[in-house]
Amino acid sequence: MSFNEKIPMHSIVRIPCPHCSHLCSAKAKSCPKCGEPLTPLEHTASKEENLVLIEERSNEIMYIKLLEAKIGKRIPHVKKVKKGSMGFVMDSGLVIGLSLYNCGLVTIPQEIFDLNSLRSLYLRRNNIKMVSNLIGFLNTLEELILSINEIEALPSSIGLLSGLRMLMLDSNKLKKLPETMGSLKNLEKLHLTNNQLRELPECLTGLSKLESLDIRGNLLLKMPETIIEPKKYCIKKTKQASLDKFLK
Repeated sequence: MSFNEKIPMHSIVRIPCPHCSHLCSAKAKSCPKCGEPLTPLEHTASKEENLVLIEERSNEIMYIKLLEAKIGKRIPHVKKVKKGSMGFVMDSGLVIGLSLYNCGLVTIPQEIFDLNSLRSLYLRRNNIKMVSNLIGFLNTLEELILSINEIEALPSSIGLLSGLRMLMLDSNKLKKLPETMGSLKNLEKLHLTNNQLRELPECLTGLSKLESLDIRGNLLLKMPETIIEPKKYCIKKTKQASLDKFLK
């Protein structure tokens, strides 16, 4: 088909119903599942619009549309995701970066676990209380930001993210870390400020590539004895325990 031709939009895209998330034809006037009215769309697309529509054949674009319906906000297509704004990045038809900032999320939406090529996932400033074990399926992740949420514990499957280089967990309610974090051999940056940690697991001493460890604002009573050079880490004294012996 020539790009000069106009093509029926409903033959290419499906629009998620804002009421029940059912995928509806763009031609439909109401959702066949819940019966609610849909916003009418133009039924043909010009040459310029064809490029966008063809890209939207991708199942991954459908997941973005479903996420938009779920959070009630538009997720813009951007060149680079930022931790303080909304957006997604694509490469060769695959979503490789996603930031859902301040969307009121209580859990990580299921649609995110279907984005199998994600390298960067930023879910900063939400209300996430639990991280599903399904996080382990995102094995292409290199950056994971879960700062400013309500997370009390991490699943053991976090250790399956072997390519992770950055993990930001600031300002949550973490009381302990799973031993499986010792499998994150490529981790370079781990930030844990303002949690409720009383100790760090010995497994962290095996993270040979770790360059930045920020543990300020916790309730730390002890550090792993095998951390040789604690001065290079951001360790701050707390009222609950003095870390003088680790800073000498």
